[in-house]
This record gives sequence, structure tokens and C-alpha cells, in this order.
Amino acid sequence: MKRRKLTAAYRREQGNRNRAINRLHALLVSRGITTVVKKYLAKAAGRAEMAQALDGLEREEAEYLMDCLGLYEKRLAALEGQMNEEAAGDEEIERLKTVPGVGPKVAFTFAAHVAADRFENAGQVSNYLGLVPKVYMSGDTVRYGRITKRGNGYVRALLVQAAWAAVRSKNGER
Repeated sequence: MKRRKLTAAYRREQGNRNRAINRLHALLVSRGITTVVKKYLAKAAGRAEMAQALDGLEREEAEYLMDCLGLYEKRLAALEGQMNEEAAGDEEIERLKTVPGVGPKVAFTFAAHVAADRFENAGQVSNYLGLVPKVYMSGDTVRYGRITKRGNGYVRALLVQAAWAAVRSKNGER
């Protein structure tokens, strides 16, 4: 449960950080500054430089958002440290990290939510994560639809991103 709580807190802080960056970007766009992209606002140096372009109430709002972003990033770093401490020496997490596209966060999150002793086979795991197709049955007709998307969306999203990274990696192209 501790690992699940860590991943939930990390996801929450990531969402808060993204919302603050979006608000900062919207503040710039409302002032007619459309050349600044969100990627540039993700770094502290870019945010500080951008604040010089604002004045008055907008500048106060931007400074407040930058302070919040600093706190979010500090909290994210602390949570990452706790996750690394918790994962240190865990054989299952180390094995998961050997898969192309799977890094420490994906491995930690997967191990936290999909404990090996909870499931009997891979089919149960994919069903738990919502990675199985919907089945429509009527009489003799069986049709398969899109994935069910039942279960933990965060773990599913991380696995999809890991799969894309594996496809794009040299080791993943077989």
C-alpha cells in the first residue's frame, strides 16, 4: 500500500505542476505573447525570463504560479527519492527495468499495483488493467470492440508509453 500511495502522490503532484504550467501559459496568451511554448515554461530559467515580459497584476499572478511550481518540483523530487529508496534492492523492479522502454518509475508503479501473488496468469493482469477488448455477444455472433479501459488508468497509460518507447528503441525492433 505504501508504494501505491507514493505513486498516487507523485501523479497528483505531476498534475498540479502541469495545471500551473498551463495557467502560466494561458496568462501569457491572454497578454498576446504567443511565442512562448509550454515546454519552455517547464524549466525555472525559462519561467523567470518570461516573467519580465509581464507587468502589474499579471506579473504578480505569474510570480505566484512560479512559486507554486517551485514547490511542486521540490515535492516531486522528494517523492522520486522516496520511490528510489523503496525500490532499492527490489529484485522484481530490477527485472522490470531490463525491458526496453521501462524505466524506474514505470517499473515501480507496475510493481506497486500488479503484485505477482495477486494474479494467476497474464490474462488476469491484462483484464485488471483494462487492456482486453470488449466482447459483444448475441446468439452465435461474437464481436470484439476496443479495449475496456477498466482498472487503473495511470498504470495503463505508463505501460502504453513504455510500449511506444520499446518500439522506438533499437532493442525493441526485432
